[in-house]
Amino acid sequence: MNERLQKMMHFLAGVLVILHGLEDFESGYGSIFFYLVMGLTMLTLAFFQHGMEKKNPKLSGIIYWVEAIIIFFIAFAKFEEFKKFLPLVYIGIGILYFVSGYSMIIKKIKKR
Repeated sequence: MNERLQKMMHFLAGVLVILHGLEDFESGYGSIFFYLVMGLTMLTLAFFQHGMEKKNPKLSGIIYWVEAIIIFFIAFAKFEEFKKFLPLVYIGIGILYFVSGYSMIIKKIKKR
């Protein structure tokens, strides 16, 4: 996968998580701390991914899996808020991240 696309995906996931945290904080539904830490972690990974990938090639795929789990967590939270369409969007995004991570790990294993 293109490195620019990977950075953009990490960046968008981080912004998505931070925005969800801000929304929960404003509604009084949840704590912003968890979402802020996870979002900032994703943004940091977007900037340092290339260097980390040189040390451990499978790390990029694992990062996508972690992001997918967090996005699934947000989808579950949206289902609890009785949203109808938005959780399905989050589930679709989570599936894309999970499949991207899987394909990246498989590519790294086959290159050996």
